Amino acid sequence: MKTPRHFIDLTQDIGFKIAFGNPDHPEITRGLIQALIPEREIKKVEFLNTELIPEQDGDKRMNFDVRCIDRDGNSFVCEMQKVKYDFFPDRLMSYSGDPLKRLLKRGQSYDSIRPLYMVNVLDYYIDSDHCELIRTAHVKFDDNNKILSDKLNYVFLQLPAAKSLDVGQGFIEQLAFAIRNMKTFKDLPDELAGNGYFNELADVADRAYIREEQLQLYDYMIRDEIQIKAERDYAVRIAAEEAMRAGMKQGIEKEKVRIALALKSMGMSREDIFKATGLNPDIIDSL
Repeated sequence: MKTPRHFIDLTQDIGFKIAFGNPDHPEITRGLIQALIPEREIKKVEFLNTELIPEQDGDKRMNFDVRCIDRDGNSFVCEMQKVKYDFFPDRLMSYSGDPLKRLLKRGQSYDSIRPLYMVNVLDYYIDSDHCELIRTAHVKFDDNNKILSDKLNYVFLQLPAAKSLDVGQGFIEQLAFAIRNMKTFKDLPDELAGNGYFNELADVADRAYIREEQLQLYDYMIRDEIQIKAERDYAVRIAAEEAMRAGMKQGIEKEKVRIALALKSMGMSREDIFKATGLNPDIIDSL
């Protein structure tokens, strides 16, 4: 009987970076990008700094899980997004402008800019009307749908679309399933075990092979994520309970008014209505 293996969660930012931002295993990153952008021939991956420092005080720092460049000079920014939140497309548009701008060196003309691909691995659907595994987006003209520029490209891998491992599946379907479910594997599934790429991915994601300092950082950040989620869930629960209490209180007040109206129509005095309902006398007078 095989000893169960223990894999990290690749849908967490830190877990994704350990696997797909690992300079010792560039083939893992190359395989992901090549499968998502087959029109590019990714022969070499060079890892870059993942943090972009703001040019002005007050600007936000931008941290990407993975930044790399291929042999042809095309740039790729890969980010894992586990939780859906409002204004993600707006954030994406804002963030993509900075790395694109930095591709233009002083003295170069704009046509020298190489394409930038924003690769977003999502553990949710951007919208429920489109549940395809891969979605792409570009800046286009409204009248003829022609791409305005090929310099900025968005690619989305929607992990929930990879629901199972089936015979005859393509590589990207298998990879999406593996990314989303790696943390639950006790060993690499038979459907993946015969592929050298997935064997390498499994080794990189296996806690037994991760460097101690990386593992400590991973565990710390996972605990931090759990704490943040617990605090968020608590805040949501308290807000819901307060809203329910407010609704109940409002309902009780409405019922008191209804009773007071009925008593008043029967000729009962203000004092007696107050004793019966507890309503403010001014409210009783206004009925």
